[in-house]
Amino acid sequence: MLYRYQANTRFGAFPFPSLLYSNYYRPDARTNLSSRIVDGVVHFKVSAYDTNGVLITKNLKANTAIYTILGGFCRFTNTAVPAFVEFELGILEERALARVKSIPDATTRSNYLAQQAGRVQLFRMRVPVRNVDPTAYQ
Repeated sequence: MLYRYQANTRFGAFPFPSLLYSNYYRPDARTNLSSRIVDGVVHFKVSAYDTNGVLITKNLKANTAIYTILGGFCRFTNTAVPAFVEFELGILEERALARVKSIPDATTRSNYLAQQAGRVQLFRMRVPVRNVDPTAYQ
């Protein structure tokens, strides 16, 4: 499942994305601040790209910090924002999802899912960030 989570916080209240992530796991936050968007999500990835369209994998001067926890986080500071953000979303087809939900044993369910790559619809979109400051990348 993919959820939308919204929280009103002051700037800098969550200096690390992991704090926002752990805040989501409070039961009241899940119930009151989130809504389900789609079922069957088996893959979700967000990637940040620089002004040349190259994946950002290292710090850019003092403007970013790259963390490798939970698959990698990018934190941008000062005037830096990514020039492009790419979203990948993999959704399992409805019939395969219904079958997964009907399998009570976790190991059997996992083995079934491992054989369903052909039933995953993969969507990818790269979005330009219009207010990018090219000087942050020099």
